Amino acid sequence: MKLYLENELAERGGILGGVLLVEAKVLADLVVSERLSSCLEIGVANGASALALAQAVSEIDGSLEGIDPEQLTAHGSAAIKLLGRFGLASRFVLHPQPTHFAGPKLLEAGRKFDLVFIDGMHNFEFKSLDAFYSDRLLRVGGLLALHDATFQSTKKVIKLLMTTGRFEEVETPSLHLSIWSKLRRLVGAIARGRTYCLFWPNGFANLVVLRKRSEGEVPWDFFKNF
Repeated sequence: MKLYLENELAERGGILGGVLLVEAKVLADLVVSERLSSCLEIGVANGASALALAQAVSEIDGSLEGIDPEQLTAHGSAAIKLLGRFGLASRFVLHPQPTHFAGPKLLEAGRKFDLVFIDGMHNFEFKSLDAFYSDRLLRVGGLLALHDATFQSTKKVIKLLMTTGRFEEVETPSLHLSIWSKLRRLVGAIARGRTYCLFWPNGFANLVVLRKRSEGEVPWDFFKNF
């Protein structure tokens, strides 16, 4: 499937938010190939990934919802306008609140999603909160995608999710860097005294996809170092 986003990026000089075309294509291809008809995006911003996801769900008669407290304010409805230009606005529902407001409402309504894409606030506090609600809103077998996996906060959240035993990594080879790029980043990380070399999931990719294996909470006193 050729993404509308490809032409949009070409017209804008290749820049529309932080999501790369190859990352958007991975998400869209997963939606279509696995029939992920109910999708949720946390952090809509300028709409690059929203455009790809909305196009993908339209192929399978699905829908996309977004949680973003700043879409109508700081972002000037950029994603909504972009979807409207491509006739995809009807596939999208916005929840203009932060996750700690929108998440409980969706849970109370008994909602379940096939795919949740987290690309909101990137500090650990908010990222872990997004992951908490995403886990509980995701059906078993569904996919949880996290962007900005090079951030220490995101890597910590991924490790936290993996300690529960409810998630497994989905390989996305098209996102992997070449061996030389990996080595350059590894050397750079060591030179700067960073811990990137200790945990960089999914072949150094900036987008990590996990599959939810099971439902249920961990024991009340559960803890593993992450």
